[in-house]
Amino acid sequence: MLNEELHNIFDNINLSEEDKKRIVNNGILQKRVKNKVFIYSKQIVAVIVFGILCTASLTCYAAVSAYQAYMEQMDHEELQERYDNVQEGTKEADSYSRELLKTEKERMNQLRKLYEAGLQFPESSIYSFDGTKAKRPDDKNQISYDYVNRIIYLPEQELTDEELLQIIDMGEKANYSLNIINKELGVITYNSKITEEERLEEADKEMQKNMHDIPESDENRIKQSMEVVVEQLIGRKTDGMEWTITFYGEYNPRYMIDISDEYERIIIFFTEDSTIEDWSIDNYIDMSSESAKPANEDEGKLYSEEEMQEEINKFSSYAITTLSDCFFIDSKVVRCQYGYSDNELSENKSIIIGLTSENGNRYGFFYNKQTGKLYRMETYEAGRYDDIDFFSGCKVSGEIEVQ
Repeated sequence: MLNEELHNIFDNINLSEEDKKRIVNNGILQKRVKNKVFIYSKQIVAVIVFGILCTASLTCYAAVSAYQAYMEQMDHEELQERYDNVQEGTKEADSYSRELLKTEKERMNQLRKLYEAGLQFPESSIYSFDGTKAKRPDDKNQISYDYVNRIIYLPEQELTDEELLQIIDMGEKANYSLNIINKELGVITYNSKITEEERLEEADKEMQKNMHDIPESDENRIKQSMEVVVEQLIGRKTDGMEWTITFYGEYNPRYMIDISDEYERIIIFFTEDSTIEDWSIDNYIDMSSESAKPANEDEGKLYSEEEMQEEINKFSSYAITTLSDCFFIDSKVVRCQYGYSDNELSENKSIIIGLTSENGNRYGFFYNKQTGKLYRMETYEAGRYDDIDFFSGCKVSGEIEVQ
């Protein structure tokens, strides 16, 4: 059925039969969806660092060309307009006027894959407006976007494929415009086409600009306190690993730890209000390839629903314990959510655990299903990142009772 749908789409695209066949055979629709949390972020370092963990590359030149050709249809005036709209946004992420239906999320995931593969685009762009100067269109059945308040207004009825594509298109074109204009301004941005080594070099150069040395006594105190924590998180001793502890940030610096050896690299950001005497961790990133390396003996293993629920319970327990014992966040957990792609245990498949504390902060824990290893933890502050949905790319999501 899927191949039939693809061939119907290909009939309207100017590609050779050989390229069409190659796209289908290479299973381009199995490409992992990119992380969208930082798509509009003005914090370039965050884009680069987290971009390393979510690199997605197409396996077919024809698909890349179709996507690129579509983006290049925008003239410079449109690029500048979309860039300016992003800069005028007053929130860190987009939100919807109502929650997306489960069927809408499923269709959006499928359509995003077709879009990124260069196979399907919307017929027109979403209507956008400045919410401080204009109101939402009177026609409540019209989809629209307030780019200042970052609200996507949806009709009450289920969205059509065209409307879902318009939402996808808005984000992709904003991201593309940011890259193009930032290059003109000489700003380094995340580029999925460069190698991982080049990306690491870019990230390091950008981060070095905002690193401030701290007294050796403070550095030693942090290292002594964190060694046991890091060893617990990575599952091995830190002997021989190089520790770099700095005060990081241009305006509101905070403590940052960079730990690495030939096998692994860990980056930890503390919260802005952390001190030597009292600190908590804001972000944790395991940048090593080993953190997502599949266990050969389990590759392709399928879990039953009961087994998956056991896995969810296990990782939820890990996350709640880690939040307090390793990340020093004592606020009581009042809600626990989960999400995953499917029941197949294969390379780069993740289980996501979302915890909400009594103060409203949310914490995203991203685990590799095969290794059981935590490769990322992100903090979403209450009132600042409320609109971010880190389960949007999951086929299965739900909630379990907090004990």
